[in-house]
Amino acid sequence: MKLVLLPGWNEGAADMRIFVEGRHGYPGLAQFGYDCAVYDGGNGSLRNRVEQFADYLARFRGPGRRPLATFGYSAGGVIVR
Repeated sequence: MKLVLLPGWNEGAADMRIFVEGRHGYPGLAQFGYDCAVYDGGNGSLRNRVEQFADYLARFRGPGRRPLATFGYSAGGVIVR
């Protein structure tokens, strides 16, 4: 399954790598078989960020594509919803 992670408002995309790679000996999502992508785009108002994220997700949709899940942290969770 493709899992797209979205950081919070002023969080860097690199901060989301902890979820993917794990930390302090704890496994990350990749070790459980998830194909992770961290969205590092988006700027402007909340509405702009939602629209930009929707455009980004569109590249993962279509016939023959794997299921897609999203995970947002803080304001990233608002955008994901």
